[in-house]
Amino acid sequence: METMEIVLSIASLFLGVIGSFLYVGKKFEKLDNVCNELSKIDGKFEKIWDKILSHEESIGFIKGKLGEAHSPMKPTKEGMKLLNDSGFMEIYPAIKDSIFSRIDEAKSRTLYDYEQEARYALNSKEGDPVMDKLKDYVINHPTEATLYTIFTVASWIIRDDYAEYKKKKG
Repeated sequence: METMEIVLSIASLFLGVIGSFLYVGKKFEKLDNVCNELSKIDGKFEKIWDKILSHEESIGFIKGKLGEAHSPMKPTKEGMKLLNDSGFMEIYPAIKDSIFSRIDEAKSRTLYDYEQEARYALNSKEGDPVMDKLKDYVINHPTEATLYTIFTVASWIIRDDYAEYKKKKG
């Protein structure tokens, strides 16, 4: 009888372990499903946030004072001064490749797409230490620009640079 009890104990333990694995496996499967669903909507939040931020700025200010309609928009002298004074033109070479990679990954096809993806890329870099210089400028010059303003004007430069890059790339 002792052998039978041992066999039953081992079988019970084995079934308990298998049951636990199945239970944990189902939980991981549910977690994977949630992660998959979240990854589908992640990019959409970024675009929604960009729309919200765009209302923070006066369109007339950005597109009148800092940019000129040359189809597409081009920075004015004041817009270029903002990019230089804020330090954007200084940090741009350091972030250019990663921004271009993001535009490539988005499979952007038009100048509009390039400009939008450039702004999304800049927004995503807001927490990057390389952007600290821009944030310092904004906090020390609150009446001159917000980070979003700088990103908007910078996106026009990036758009044109990316278009030139694509042309050379073929």
